Amino acid sequence: MVMQQAKQLLTEYQEGQASNVVSRGASKSNHTSWEPPPLVIYKVNWDAAVKHEIGRVGIGIVIRDFEGRVVASRSMQRYIFTDSYTAKSQGALQAIIFARDIGLRRIILEGDALQVIHSIKLNTSQFHLSRVLLWDVKFVLSHFDNWIVVHVRRNVNMAAQVLAKYA
Repeated sequence: MVMQQAKQLLTEYQEGQASNVVSRGASKSNHTSWEPPPLVIYKVNWDAAVKHEIGRVGIGIVIRDFEGRVVASRSMQRYIFTDSYTAKSQGALQAIIFARDIGLRRIILEGDALQVIHSIKLNTSQFHLSRVLLWDVKFVLSHFDNWIVVHVRRNVNMAAQVLAKYA
């Protein structure tokens, strides 16, 4: 199990280093620090942390406006045994549901899980459970006026990462 996780993380890291393309959809940011979105658009950062020893996934979500102000945040737990990819897919789904539920219509969805970003863009998934989650992601995204999915470096996603870790 640990080896599988290590391989998954290594693959995500290598893809992150090698790829600069992800687009209605998805793009990759080369920013080294968080930057505010344009006026009338909200940035939704999400992350997920797997805690195998207790069968729990922590999810962190931070939503900011064009001035960089936090307008909403959420930290939640899901009691499931899963891999990092599925956990991050669940995190993306929870993030856009949260954004929809608070009434947002235009979002930039940012996360540091490159494979999940690619899967949202391409409607593909390696794992059965993740495929269902990603179909749900695309369905919920279809209700937004505008959306874009962006891969960011882990240090840019720190606020969501901390919320996920301590959920």
